[in-house]
Amino acid sequence: WNVRKCSAASLDCLSSMYGPEVILPPLLPGLKESLEHSDEWIREAGVLALGAIADGCSEAMVEHMGQLHPFLMAQLTDPSSIPQLKSIAAWCLGRYSHWAVDQVHAGQPDILGQMTEALMSRALDANRKVQVAMCSAFGVLVEAA
Repeated sequence: WNVRKCSAASLDCLSSMYGPEVILPPLLPGLKESLEHSDEWIREAGVLALGAIADGCSEAMVEHMGQLHPFLMAQLTDPSSIPQLKSIAAWCLGRYSHWAVDQVHAGQPDILGQMTEALMSRALDANRKVQVAMCSAFGVLVEAA
C-alpha cells in the first residue's frame, strides 16, 4: 500500500459512509480542476478520485456521466496517454459500468460496443499493466450487462 491507494480507499469509504450530499460539494470543484489539467499525472489522480467515489456517489454522478464518459474514453484511447492514465481510466469506466448498461436501455445501444472495442483494442497495449486493466474492466462490464 502507498499514500495513493490509501487515499483512494479512504475516499471510497467516506463516499459510502456519508453519501453524495456530504462528499460531492467539497470534492467536485477540485475534481473538475484535476480532470481538466494539462499534467497527465494530475488527471490520473482525478480519475482515481472519480472511480473511488463510484460506490457511494454513482447515482448522484449520473448527471455528470454524459460528460465524464467521453472524457474517460478519450483518456483510454489516446495513444499519447501514459500507461497509468489508460489503466485508471479503464478501472473508472468499470466502476461506472452500470451507468453504461442503463444507457443501452435508455436508447444508446452503441455505448457497450464502443466500450468493448476501446477496452479490447487496448488489451493489446505494449504495457502489461494496461493489458490487465483493460481485461479487468471488460470483465466488470460484462458482469454489469
